[in-house]
Amino acid sequence: MRTDPHAFIVRIWIDADTAKTGSPQWHGVIAQVGSQEHLYFFDLDSIKDYIQEHAGLPPQRPYWYHRFRLWLRHASHAILRQRLP
Repeated sequence: MRTDPHAFIVRIWIDADTAKTGSPQWHGVIAQVGSQEHLYFFDLDSIKDYIQEHAGLPPQRPYWYHRFRLWLRHASHAILRQRLP
């Protein structure tokens, strides 16, 4: 993992049509300082994803990922045990 510092500029706003839909629709733009690259986004999770990618951080797995893998491992072992004579 890289440890050098990174700086980002993030601008976010709520869509003007939010009152019509009843739920906030976020929009924004994020840019890494010193880079010409930027990203327009429509959900707040995109901020985290962009920073993780450009800062060299490993992606975080969803909260259920490890439980699912454990269940899958146990299920596959149970299936193999049933197939063996």
